[in-house]
Amino acid sequence: MRECGRTASDGRRSGDPAVRIPLDSRVIRIVRCLLNQDRPVSTAAIARELGLSTRVVRYRLPMVENYLREFGVSLERQPGSGIWLSGGERALGLAAADLDDQSGANQSASPKDRARIVLALLLWSAPTIVSLDWIAEELHISKGSARRDLRSCEKWLEERGLAVVRRSGLGVSVVGSERRLRQVMVQLFVESVPQEVFDGIQNNKPEADYLVQVRVPAGIRGLISGLPLAVCRDLVSAIQLNIRGMPENSETVLGLYLAVTSARIGLGYSIDLDVGQQRSLIDHPVSDTARSICEGLSDGTGVDMGEEEVAGVTEYLLGIDALGLVDKRLDLSFDQVVLESLLRIAADRLHPLLLDDAELRLGLSNHLERLEVRLKYGLPVHNPLLAEVVERYPEVHEVAMAMASALSAQMDLAIVEDEVGFITMYLLGALGRARQGPRKKALVVCPSGMATVWVLVARLQVEFPELELVQVLSLDDLRTETRDTEFDLIISTVAIDSEDSPTFVVSPLLTATDVKQLARFI
Repeated sequence: MRECGRTASDGRRSGDPAVRIPLDSRVIRIVRCLLNQDRPVSTAAIARELGLSTRVVRYRLPMVENYLREFGVSLERQPGSGIWLSGGERALGLAAADLDDQSGANQSASPKDRARIVLALLLWSAPTIVSLDWIAEELHISKGSARRDLRSCEKWLEERGLAVVRRSGLGVSVVGSERRLRQVMVQLFVESVPQEVFDGIQNNKPEADYLVQVRVPAGIRGLISGLPLAVCRDLVSAIQLNIRGMPENSETVLGLYLAVTSARIGLGYSIDLDVGQQRSLIDHPVSDTARSICEGLSDGTGVDMGEEEVAGVTEYLLGIDALGLVDKRLDLSFDQVVLESLLRIAADRLHPLLLDDAELRLGLSNHLERLEVRLKYGLPVHNPLLAEVVERYPEVHEVAMAMASALSAQMDLAIVEDEVGFITMYLLGALGRARQGPRKKALVVCPSGMATVWVLVARLQVEFPELELVQVLSLDDLRTETRDTEFDLIISTVAIDSEDSPTFVVSPLLTATDVKQLARFI
C-alpha cells in the first residue's frame, strides 16, 4: 500500500480538520462503487455500472481522491489496468461509514433527486399532513430549500391528478384518491429506480443490495428496500402475462404496484371504489386472475386483501391491457366483417373515401375491440368532449349514431352516448383526410407522457381533423426519437427549444387562444 501521510488513530490524516466534505450524489456513487471492487477497474466500467458517462466519472475522480484522503485511503492508477483503492481495512471501513452518513443525510443529492425524495416523502405520508420543518429535517436542508423543493413538486403532482394542500400552521398534504396515490407512487419509483435495480431485488440477486446503494437516491432507498418486491414478482410471473403490445417493463410495473398496494394496506389505507364500479370489476373474468394474485399476496405478506382490493387489482390489470388477459378466455377479437359494414355506412352517408381510409379502419378496429370488453362487463367510460362534438358536428354525430345502432344489433348490447362520441371523433379525423390535400404533420410533446396529453390529442382531433398527429412524445424522448420522423410543426404543453420546426406551446385543454394560433398556421 502506498503511504498517504501519517494518520491519526481514527484513520484520518493528522493535521486535517475533522470535518465532513460535502459530496454530490455522483461522487458518492463512484466512491461506493470503488469500495466494492476487489481488483482494478476501468473508468469506462464504472461509468457503465453507474449509468454515467465516462467523462462524468473522470471529471469527478479528483473529488473522489480528495474525499478519500481524509481517511488515509488513496486512489491508485495503473495504465492498462485501471484504478483501485489502497488503504487499511479500518480506513476503508471509516470511509464507507462516513459515506453512508452523507448518503443518509440526502444533502449531497442533486436537485432532481432531491425533488424525487420530497415527492416520496409526501406520497408515502399521504393523506397525513406533514410539516415543512419535518421535510427540511429529513433532507438535512434549510426550510427555505425545502419550500423551493416543494414548489417544484406541485406541478408534477397536479399533472398526475393529485393536489398539494397547505394547512395554515400545520403543514402540507397530498390529496387524491387512494387509487391515484398508488399509481403515482409506482410512476415515481419507475422514474427514480433503474430497471436493473428492480431486476436485482425481484430476482434476489446477490448484487441487489449493492445496486440499491449506488443507483437509488438515498431518500427513496429505504422505501424500495422495504417493499415485498420479490414476493410480488413471483406472483406476476406465475400468471404468465403475455399481453399484446405490452411494454417490456410491464411485469416490473405490476409487481411494483402490488408491492405498493401491500405496503399501503399495511399502513391502514384501502382502495376507494363505489359499489357499482366494484361490482362491475368483480364480475369481470380478469378478476379471477386478480383474486389469485391477492390471495398469494396475503399469504406472502400477511396483509388482508379484501374484495375492494381484488377489484382494484382487476382494474390495474385492465389498465396495463385487459385485452391480452380477456382474449385468452373469450377470444374477443373484433369481427372484421362487422367493421366493414360500419365503414360502408360512413362511406355512403359522409364520403366514399372513408371506406378505404386505412387509419380510420385501424383506429376504429382497436377502439371497438376495447369497446366490446367494456360493454360485456359493464366497465365505465367517459368522453369529456361529448357535448362539444354533438353541438359542433351534428351531421357526423348522426352518422356515428347509425353506426352505433348497427353495432348494437350485432353485439346485442346497448352502446352508451359517450362511445358514440368517440366514433364521431374517428369519423371527423377521416373526413379531414378525405377532404384535404397533403396534410400537415405534427408532433405532440408533453413533460413525461402523462395521461392529460390524451385530452389534448382528442381536442386536436376535433378542432383540426385535417392535421396528422404522427407521434406523441415525452420531452426526454423528443431529441432521441425524431431523427427519422417527418413533421411540419410541434405542439407542446411545455416550452421547448426547437430551431428546425415551428413550435406552439398550448394548454392541455386547448383554449380558444391556442386554437386561433394553430389555425393561422395550419
